Amino acid sequence: MTACPGCGQENPEGARFCLACGTAVGADRPVPRRVRKVVTIVFCDLAGSTALGERLDPEALRTVLGRYYADARVTLERHGGTVEKFIGDAVMAVFGIPVLHEDDALRAVRAADDLRHAVARLSEDLAAEHGVGLAVRVGVATGEVVAEGAAGGEAFATGEAVNLAARLEQAAEPGEILVDEATVDLARDAIEVQALAPLALHGKAAPVVAFRLERVRPDTPGRARNLEAPMVGRTRERRLLCEAFDRALADGVGQLFTVLGSAGVGKSRLVRDVLADLAAEARVGRGRCLPYGEGITYWPVAELVRDLAGIADSDGQAEAMARLDALVDGGDAEREVIVKPIAGAIGLGPQASREAIARALRRLLEQLARRRPLVVVFDDVHWGEGVFLDLVEELVDWAREAPILVICMARSELLEVRPTWGGGKLNATTILLEPLTGNECDDLVAGLLGETVPEALLHRVREASEGNPLFVEELLAMLVEEGIVRHGAGGWEVTGDLATVSVPPSVSALIAARLDRLGAGERSTIERASVAGRVFWRGAVAELSPDSAREAVAGHLMTLVRKELIRPERSTIVDDDAYRFRHLLVRDAAYQSLPKEARAELHERFAAWLERVVGERVGEYEEIIGYHLEQAHGYRRELTPTDPRLPDLAARAAARLAAAGRRAFARSDLGAAVNLLGRAMALGMPDPSGQQRLLVDLADAFGEAGRFADAEAALEDADRLAQTAGDEVGRHLARVQRSLLGMSITPGDWTERALSIAAEAIPVFERAADDRALARAWALRGSVHTMRALGAEMAAASERATEYARRAGDRRMESQAAVWLAAALWFGPTPAAEALERCRAILADDELDPLSESGVRSLIAGTLAMLGDFEAARSEADTARRIAAELGPSVRAAAFAQAHGLIEMLAGDAACAEQRLREGYDVLHRMGERGFLSTTAGLLAQVVLDQGRIDEAIRLAEVCRDAASDDDLYSQVLWRIGRAKAIAPAGALAEALALAEEAVLLADTSDFSWVRGQAHMALGGLLHVARRSADATLHFRAAIDLCERKGVLPCVEQARSLLAALAVETGSTAT
Repeated sequence: MTACPGCGQENPEGARFCLACGTAVGADRPVPRRVRKVVTIVFCDLAGSTALGERLDPEALRTVLGRYYADARVTLERHGGTVEKFIGDAVMAVFGIPVLHEDDALRAVRAADDLRHAVARLSEDLAAEHGVGLAVRVGVATGEVVAEGAAGGEAFATGEAVNLAARLEQAAEPGEILVDEATVDLARDAIEVQALAPLALHGKAAPVVAFRLERVRPDTPGRARNLEAPMVGRTRERRLLCEAFDRALADGVGQLFTVLGSAGVGKSRLVRDVLADLAAEARVGRGRCLPYGEGITYWPVAELVRDLAGIADSDGQAEAMARLDALVDGGDAEREVIVKPIAGAIGLGPQASREAIARALRRLLEQLARRRPLVVVFDDVHWGEGVFLDLVEELVDWAREAPILVICMARSELLEVRPTWGGGKLNATTILLEPLTGNECDDLVAGLLGETVPEALLHRVREASEGNPLFVEELLAMLVEEGIVRHGAGGWEVTGDLATVSVPPSVSALIAARLDRLGAGERSTIERASVAGRVFWRGAVAELSPDSAREAVAGHLMTLVRKELIRPERSTIVDDDAYRFRHLLVRDAAYQSLPKEARAELHERFAAWLERVVGERVGEYEEIIGYHLEQAHGYRRELTPTDPRLPDLAARAAARLAAAGRRAFARSDLGAAVNLLGRAMALGMPDPSGQQRLLVDLADAFGEAGRFADAEAALEDADRLAQTAGDEVGRHLARVQRSLLGMSITPGDWTERALSIAAEAIPVFERAADDRALARAWALRGSVHTMRALGAEMAAASERATEYARRAGDRRMESQAAVWLAAALWFGPTPAAEALERCRAILADDELDPLSESGVRSLIAGTLAMLGDFEAARSEADTARRIAAELGPSVRAAAFAQAHGLIEMLAGDAACAEQRLREGYDVLHRMGERGFLSTTAGLLAQVVLDQGRIDEAIRLAEVCRDAASDDDLYSQVLWRIGRAKAIAPAGALAEALALAEEAVLLADTSDFSWVRGQAHMALGGLLHVARRSADATLHFRAAIDLCERKGVLPCVEQARSLLAALAVETGSTAT
């Protein structure tokens, strides 16, 4: 008999093709392919064979060993093992080659135990015949190997599991079987073992956990099933989902329905079945979260929009925009609000703010839902970025007068990253799919097979499936494919021994065993599809296939559809068919079987194919292309560190990931930016200058995220790299960025050093005509003027930074400089009404990144509060905070809390001001930031003092003092005012007056009119307490003058009130 290399079927000698799958099996068959798979190795050796040779004649010895070898082969092969080699009197067998079984570990242990008994029986015979006895030592280990399954029962496997099994055999005593931990775990319910002290094995760095096999229980699966996995029946779950749709229809508001459950539990089946019932009533749009990790925040939104608009990946820019535009109702204004942000989110235009995207998506879906009830389905939500999860919840919260049902499918891990998902919402429902009952499992089998099913089959499926629908489906498919269950004239019948069908230890093991039974062509096709991802295209699979196999790809795909491993999917590429793996685990199992060398080649080829197909829209796919190139590089480097292709692969991958990382940074997605830029940095840019600039950008992202130690380390590397390469521009750029970082972590005498660094760098950057570097240098100068409270200089420097950033096309730096300009307008001498107008112009004219938009809105809110319009101020501040909250913690977002606190201070609500300020203070404190922390602490000192908490006010004033640099003018003024006002009531009036006078002298060196007004008002109040009415009057009048010039109306009113009260007390007419 000849074993088929494709499916393992035994065929008659002389057969040229497998009778089961048609794969060539004769002498002219292809060379066996190399695969990776998890197998179990059995190593067996005779104990005392040397002494045996000394006692027996060579002919007698040959007879004894021949009987041993024969018994060993028969015993091992009876359990499904492949005897790979005989080395002297040692035998090695592999379980899982040429074909995997889901219970290979248990088969190996049973075979080892049977062999031990067989040798014991042989020993009794030999003792009677030759006066000698035999005993064996056996080692069993499970692990991943690289193998070439061959015909004739031969195989060649390499991997650590082979070495471990050999070492365990050497450590065993005669008659012992030692088993490794992995094997025991897979077969634990069928065996009795004795744990040993960890073994120090030759070649092993650490002791190895091992067990002595005592007994194997007959007719017991390796792992007992306890029905804790899940799905069919689902009457209650279907009802709940339908009721959610009915509520959306009746109430005209968004409904969120989340289906949680483990892999294979039936989430997709449940949703698909319900949607089939709703097809006549509702329009359905779908999107999915990708498993590539951080960085593709809006991918599910992009898929949803493409689905609804009918945009194909092969559509050009103009055609895609036309399809999107056609989806939207309304005039030009409405289209501007909807089309432009969504186009940016899906890569068809400039990036819009997070808020604009969320608002646009909500309005689009509301429009569609008003035409026809809408169901939005998001799959694999447990992979979703935090911003996307927020978007989904906001969509449901704010959708009005439109029947929208949002269905999210996720594994239970979603609740680990978002414990409050759907919580506190009256329009949200979350269900967990539990395992099927025995009756439900029977119903599923009957539903799949369509007719009456034999009780024996039902019993076996119930036992084997654990109530997991994926197990049920896959097990039934395998039984039918192998002919154990056939459809005859009278319906389904069992034609084989159901007891021989092994229960897999996990879903992945079951799928791996099933994939190993595919024909060679089908197996090759599904492996190549797995490289592309869960959704793939026929063209991609053909591109990844050998030239001689490309014509057969379409047929193999249809066969895989019939075998229910994949299913057709709506294609987003014109003239190409798309497919989806029915389960991600199928994709994973197929991918894991590929050797790393093949993975490397296929990842690189897929990246080239995708790049060619998407054409001018490649920006949307840069992270995916970069990922595939990164994988190719990683595998090639792992296999051959000196591979000459590595530098080019690394450069291409780094370029794509760096571009994707900068795009993420530009949309304020710090987590994705750090991840992508870090991966690009690890790969390395092709030239030192590119790598150095990448390190600076990575440090910038680290700094914004509050990861200051990482930022410093990146800048040290950037500086070292620039010095080594003689890159003067790069060296100064690293110093400028390090100085910008120093504002947050090492204030000290920061401003003097920063001005010096900027002054040295700007001429170097000008000679190099490096606008991007010049933007950073001028931003540094602007930061210095901010620290020194020089608003006019701050505004001028920010405008220069903005202009250089605009010329360089650096949207993120342009946005950041716009925030500094807005801050200069707010704090500086520009009257509040004019500042408001100019800040609104910044918001309207600049395409700000979301974080900068939040900052400008915060400053607009603060300016509105200066003008006394607290309702409008709070509304704008709420919008700003919502945007910042979507983005997650960052230094700038925490700093914006100062503006939100000052709004409430002007409004006279100290408690609310404290709440707003603490939101930023706590974040900054956790990060270890000091620059913005000092000012925030100084403001907090005043509001807690206003609430009568004197000791806490003193402590916060000290925090402000200790964290502030010597020339951080605002903080220096704030801590003096805070401490002075706190200690004055306790009898330290003289010290308080001295501190307040110092604060006024410092404040009067700046042009921050409001800060000066605060200082004069504070001193005036203390002078009033000291009964120095004339001096107090002067300072109150100064405060009124300064605040009137700035337009801080609440402060003018407060100062006038204090002055009037003073006049009443003294009987004067001072006002």
